[in-house]
Amino acid sequence: MKYFLLFLLFSGKVLACSCAELPSYTTNWNYADQVFSALIVKKETKIYGLYGEKINSYTCKILNSYKGELFPNQNYRTLLGKDAASCDFEFKVGKTYLIFAQENGLSLYCSVCSRTSLLENVPKDSLNTLTEYYQKSQSDTAPLIVKRVESNTAHQVRLATLGYKEALNRKNRIINSLLVGIAVFIIIIGSYLLIKRKK
Repeated sequence: MKYFLLFLLFSGKVLACSCAELPSYTTNWNYADQVFSALIVKKETKIYGLYGEKINSYTCKILNSYKGELFPNQNYRTLLGKDAASCDFEFKVGKTYLIFAQENGLSLYCSVCSRTSLLENVPKDSLNTLTEYYQKSQSDTAPLIVKRVESNTAHQVRLATLGYKEALNRKNRIINSLLVGIAVFIIIIGSYLLIKRKK
C-alpha cells in the first residue's frame, strides 16, 4: 500500500489520487498541526508549482479550533493544494469543512488521505471527541506536543499507511471474533450431542 501511494504521488501519468482507508479521527488529530472547522471564502489559482502545475490557494475563515492556537482577529488561514492529479484536498467556496491541516512554511496544506470533509458529514460524537482533545491540550497539565517535521509527500504516505494498518486491524478483530463464535458454537453442539448420547 505504501509503495502504491508513492507511485500515485510521483507518476506523471496518474490522473487522480485516492486512499483506500482513512485513519481514525484520533490518529488524524495526533498527526495534524492544526485542526479546525472553517468556511472557504475564496479560491485563487494564480500560483504555479516547480513543473508548471497550478497551485490552488484557498482562504478560509476559522469557526472553531480543535488543535492549534486561535488568537482574536486572526481567524483566517491560507490552504494550498495542487490540481486534482495530486493528493491535496480540493475545497469548494461557500462550503464549511472540518480540516486537518499540515504546516508548510507560512501556509497550510491538506491531504485527501486525512479525515478532512464537509462539516455536515462529520459525526457529532467525533466532534465532541476532538473538543475534548483540544481542551486537554490547552490545560496546564497537558503533555508537551513534539511536532513532526516532514514533507507534504511524507505526510501523505504516513496517513495512507496508518489508514491501511487501522483497517487491517479492524478486519483481524472481526475475523478473531468470528473464529471465537464458531468455536463456542462447536463446543455447545458437541456438548449437546454428548449429553444426548449418554441419555
